[in-house]
Amino acid sequence: NLSKDIDLGDFDPLARARFLSLSRQFEASATEYEKILLSNKLNFDQLINFDPMVEYLILTLRVKNDSERALKTFTAMQRKPYPEVIKLEVIAWTDALKLIGKDGNAGNDLQHARRLIVEAKASMEFPRDRSGMVQYVLASKFLQEYLKQDGLPEDLKASAYYELGGCELILATSFSADEANVYFGEAIHLAPKSALARKAYARYEENIFYGYSGSSGMHLPDDEKKKLDDLKKIAFD
Repeated sequence: NLSKDIDLGDFDPLARARFLSLSRQFEASATEYEKILLSNKLNFDQLINFDPMVEYLILTLRVKNDSERALKTFTAMQRKPYPEVIKLEVIAWTDALKLIGKDGNAGNDLQHARRLIVEAKASMEFPRDRSGMVQYVLASKFLQEYLKQDGLPEDLKASAYYELGGCELILATSFSADEANVYFGEAIHLAPKSALARKAYARYEENIFYGYSGSSGMHLPDDEKKKLDDLKKIAFD
């Protein structure tokens, strides 16, 4: 209903695509993202730091479950004069999307998600390499679907949340900057005083420290310090 009172023509194209997604107008949002990505009007900074390609991947694969649509878009992008680093990502994602079609997109469970995460890591040659994004998006989708099942043992739920947190660290956009820590926190609460809880705490702590660090040092708010202390007690005490 909010969107009825807003003139989307006043938005820049990327803001419009994001607003449509946030207001759950997913088909219109996907169309808007496609216009942006195929127009080749975004500069390198916008492509990398605003992450429209990753947002589009999440929308088409995780929300709309339409790998063919994503494949069509990224295949068309290969013919555009993008910077070479962007072209390499697009080629890697196109190749991964073709394999998804052959795989049948089946196996929405924890083990299948873990296999995709292993494949994603194997495809990435260096820390900032984003070749495995398609696999990470699909893994996060399968993990979310797995966690909707009733009667899952607590240890398996904790493992799924931990893996989901790891995916979100890689996929994090401006929409989902805090999701990784939410999932790590769930893993800690579900498996207290376990090796998994200690690993989840370490990743939570690192992510918090990184987020509040800058050229002037680290400035950690009191409420974040309390969260860390509380989670540490659950994980270690």
